[in-house]
Amino acid sequence: MAFLAVAWAGSVHGGGVDFAWVVEDGVLTGEASAATAGWVCVGFGARPGLAGSVLVMGAHGPQGSVVEEHVAQPPRHPRRVDLGEPPGLLEGRAEERDGRTTVRFRWALDPALRVGEPVYLTLAWSHEDDFDHHSARRVEVEAVL
Repeated sequence: MAFLAVAWAGSVHGGGVDFAWVVEDGVLTGEASAATAGWVCVGFGARPGLAGSVLVMGAHGPQGSVVEEHVAQPPRHPRRVDLGEPPGLLEGRAEERDGRTTVRFRWALDPALRVGEPVYLTLAWSHEDDFDHHSARRVEVEAVL
């Protein structure tokens, strides 16, 4: 994925996670990073609260780079594909360097989210690479895509 030429349209910071994005032709290109050797997550919700949000989670560990799409069903967050839902994640890569994990991804914007309208972003990170580990920190940030 070539992210070096991306001109970010928006960015937010919360809970120790930096997230920047641009949306073009219904595809969100994003980059999220946090000072952790564990996973980093950005969740997208049309309403406040974690439930129902689509989560893009990425980690780089012994298994290499892993980026997956999950759905928040507190206290669980199953993979979207395991729920029989069509995937929106087009591509993703995670890397860890100098104690910081960065996740870059392209995601087909969920039909419930509209450019120019508020979206509720969940920004989270964990000390562990295993997506089943709870976040060490999680916040919700309202933004406009």
